Amino acid sequence: MQQHLFTRLLRGEISDYQAFNKLGKEIDLHLEAMSYYVMLMEFKQEDETVNPLALKRIKEWIGCLPSTEKYQIDLFGASAFILILSGEPDQSMLIDWYKKLNQDREITVTIGVGNSYDEAIQIGKSHLEAATALQYKLIKGMNQIIFFSETSAENLKMKWYDKQIVEQLDLFIRQRDMKQIEKVLEQITNIIRSPDSNLFLAKCLMFDVSGVIMRIVQDMQPIQSKLEGMMPDVLKINDFHSLEEMEKTVNKIIQEVLEVYEQSGRDHILLDDLLQYLQDHYHEYQFSIQALAEHYSLSEAYIMRYFKKHTGETILQHLNRLRMEQTKYLLKTSDLQIKEIAIRVGYSDVSSFIRKFKQQEKMTPGEFRKKYTNKNVI
Repeated sequence: MQQHLFTRLLRGEISDYQAFNKLGKEIDLHLEAMSYYVMLMEFKQEDETVNPLALKRIKEWIGCLPSTEKYQIDLFGASAFILILSGEPDQSMLIDWYKKLNQDREITVTIGVGNSYDEAIQIGKSHLEAATALQYKLIKGMNQIIFFSETSAENLKMKWYDKQIVEQLDLFIRQRDMKQIEKVLEQITNIIRSPDSNLFLAKCLMFDVSGVIMRIVQDMQPIQSKLEGMMPDVLKINDFHSLEEMEKTVNKIIQEVLEVYEQSGRDHILLDDLLQYLQDHYHEYQFSIQALAEHYSLSEAYIMRYFKKHTGETILQHLNRLRMEQTKYLLKTSDLQIKEIAIRVGYSDVSSFIRKFKQQEKMTPGEFRKKYTNKNVI
């Protein structure tokens, strides 16, 4: 059960560490550190059948790692391990650790190390980086520890995609806005096809898109059973070898979700009305669920239950998402003062607005505006 939960974390299915710890409470699993990174240990092909003595030595090596928390995930058989480690990857310390374990000539091991992240949703990205570092053995050679920072993917200083495109995809799928979904899909395709793109960037975009789809499917009970077994294994993203293959998969998984939506769309008339009402009234600072319920002559309890069942979000979560999307749009495209933006998106109290924005984006609206104007994105 612990292995399964860590696998979900690597796939990007768990949004934050609080949610992970809630799921792990009953199985004695609790993440305590502020940040984590992924390490991949791959053994030479002839060592694929690692004997019990070797496995014991491997556990001893892992025990000597300079991290407070160490978690081993066995996904690739006896010839490879995934490790999730707390803290930052200290290169000099890890190199010294590797030199000591490499004195054991009975087992040949190559190691890839990803960057550290303080958000649970990014641990899968660290896994992609560790796998990219491991693949770099073709250039640097086997039987070494290789850090993602050493690879061409890191050193190219490439343009990056704007993460808001993934957030918009999440919003539009939950709204079942086919027209906007198609626009976002076209943007994603253009990013993948861009001359400034490369396979690593495409893999990261694929990871983010797949994570959005899986979280939506898990949130929405009516479609979860219908899509079971159809979603791709995000941990196999590294098996892709071309941008064309990546583009095809991105479109396929989204189309599968939309087809299920279409098949079950007959009982969503009320949902469409509710979504439109929220779109029309999100900017009103006096917005209330009571007024929404009265508008449709329904009880508050029923309307909240119905909305959560069909979108995976509460009404207030969706309302906040709409407000934050519009806020980020105005910060990027206008010179409006923060106070005026707050009023336009439904906040009468500017300090409350700034606190809410910082809680979600980990920066103030002013910092977001400054960062975006200097951001190099595709």
